[in-house]
Amino acid sequence: MVDHSKNNQAQFYPVLKLTSEGRVVGWEDRRNGVTRIVTAFAPTHKAFAPYQFLNQFHHSPNRKFGRGSGAMRIALAADKKTVMAAWLDKRNWRSGYDVFASQSRDGGKTFSGNEIAQDQFAENLPQWHASIALQVDGKVAAVAWDDNRNESPDVLYSLRRGGEWSDDFELPGADGPGQQSHPSITFDQQGQLHVVWQSTVNGVTEVRYAQSIASQ
Repeated sequence: MVDHSKNNQAQFYPVLKLTSEGRVVGWEDRRNGVTRIVTAFAPTHKAFAPYQFLNQFHHSPNRKFGRGSGAMRIALAADKKTVMAAWLDKRNWRSGYDVFASQSRDGGKTFSGNEIAQDQFAENLPQWHASIALQVDGKVAAVAWDDNRNESPDVLYSLRRGGEWSDDFELPGADGPGQQSHPSITFDQQGQLHVVWQSTVNGVTEVRYAQSIASQ
């Protein structure tokens, strides 16, 4: 088992990455009545250490409407000792879920503080279906998601360099008419960003693909 604690009966949507240090697992955890993001690390050929909460928790401004700020759908990307996590976080009560991220420099044993991955133009509307990617050298990360800032779902992405997230970019081909959603992203060995997403136009749903030299 990944988690050997006694009250581990509400765990969902696990993800796994291998690093040079071992294995890191993330999941949604509802043991305390509110959904939190949790990670656990196991050195190579050894058992998993006790779990750690990843997302910062905030109590609800009105306890009648929930126990606190929920989070969901962790995604992981890894290269050697660097791991990036992204998830959807509802600590901003008025706008719904936002895209947050965190970095580990020790292979997934510990993570740094929470970072908001989107820009200020995304603050007043919810984001969905976050995916994260990490370049081979671990110096550049990308996160993609969909939101309705243009009145219908489009795929947007942001890049992280030097510890800072960029402004949001619309993904060419994954914006415009219809619904563009559910992105999945990865970097290749040359640093090009590859993206697939779900496109629904005029009642026809297709999987589409694009690539770009997003790191330059």
